[in-house]
Amino acid sequence: MHSLRIFKSLAFVLSLSIAGSAVAHPDQAAAEMADAANAFLATLKPEQKAKATFKLDDKNRTRWHFVPTEMHARHGLSFREMQQDQQHMAYALLASVMSAKGLQKSAQIMSLEQILHDANPKGRFARDPKWYFVSIFGKPSAEGTWGWRFEGHHLSLSFTVVEGHIASITPSFWGTNPGKVLDGPRKGLQVLSREEESARALAQSLTKKQNAGIFSDKAPA
Repeated sequence: MHSLRIFKSLAFVLSLSIAGSAVAHPDQAAAEMADAANAFLATLKPEQKAKATFKLDDKNRTRWHFVPTEMHARHGLSFREMQQDQQHMAYALLASVMSAKGLQKSAQIMSLEQILHDANPKGRFARDPKWYFVSIFGKPSAEGTWGWRFEGHHLSLSFTVVEGHIASITPSFWGTNPGKVLDGPRKGLQVLSREEESARALAQSLTKKQNAGIFSDKAPA
């Protein structure tokens, strides 16, 4: 795996720009998120709910990543294990906290897995746009403390609510592969084009000393 250059400032700005009401109206968003989480859980069968839910202090809450599942075993309930109506409710949970643009980018990142599969169906990693997982930590409530995560390859979103207030929308990762689709019916698609252009413009505006403070060759622990 190539060494990663983590542009911390831009990653944080990206999270804020696509988190929608979570930033603009945090308390209202926390209540809507709890309602959406409980609506999603209500659609699950007991065995599905057992996979999707964890105690708030479960070790998996801080165990996150954005690499393929074969490199980082994931826990939670995957879209592949959900019926269509349950998938819709999982998307509704994501929509409760995301802006329209953020929701669109999330769906597009997930859809790139099909392009990777078609390009190399017998590759090292299983590429599947349904290989994304929902995990809920604690009991969702409008005034409680709980959290949840939506995660798969190149998309890892974490949300934490403390006493009815959104306390954190990180750690968060957005990435794309391919960065730009070069052929096929979706030729030219570049999901994070604006973010990449902004990152390059900012990087080019900085001095070497400033660059040293925000670039890293190592991923955060």
